[in-house]
Amino acid sequence: MSERLFVAVSPEPAVSAALDAALRDARLRAPHLRWVPPERWHITLAFIGSTDRGAEACLAVGVGVEAAASQPFELMLDRRLGTFGGRVLWAGLEASEPLRALAEAERMSLTNAGFALEERAFHPHLTVARAGRRERVPQAVTRVWSAPPRSSRSWTTNEVLLLRSESGPDGPRYARVAVWPLAARGA
Repeated sequence: MSERLFVAVSPEPAVSAALDAALRDARLRAPHLRWVPPERWHITLAFIGSTDRGAEACLAVGVGVEAAASQPFELMLDRRLGTFGGRVLWAGLEASEPLRALAEAERMSLTNAGFALEERAFHPHLTVARAGRRERVPQAVTRVWSAPPRSSRSWTTNEVLLLRSESGPDGPRYARVAVWPLAARGA
C-alpha cells in the first residue's frame, strides 16, 4: 500500500480562528471554491509523496533529529492573500529565517536518507481554498481580504508533524503519523 506523506508545521488554533473569521467575506464572494477547514491548515516543509508504509521508521529518525536540533520560533501571518496558478488560494507568512532553516534541514535529511522530494521552491503559506478543475479563484476574493489584526496573527511553532494525505470526497484529509517537539528553549 502506498501513501502520500509530508513534513509540516501548523498554526495554533487561535490564529486559525482569527484567519477563518477574516476569510468570511472571501467565502461569501466565492462559495463555489473548496474551502479548506482550519483544522487542515499547515505549512509544508517537505513533500515526500508516495511511499511504502515501511518507510515511516526511516522518516521518523531523520525528521525527529532535525526537529530536536531546532529551537521553537515565532511565525506570523502577513497581510497577503494570493493564488498559485489561479487555482489555489493561500494566506502568506512573514519571512522567517528559522522556518526556512528548518525546512532546508528537513529536506536535506530526507534527501540524504534516499527520499526523492518535490522540486519546488519553498514558499511558506497556508492553503485556504482550491478551485475546481475548470474554475479559477475570482480576483475579487483577494480584493475583499482584510487580514486579521496583528495581535492575532502570530504563534510559537514548537513541533514538527509527519502527515499522511488521504483523499476523500470533500478534499484531502490529513492524519498525523508522528509529532516531534522542537528542542526546549535554552537547551
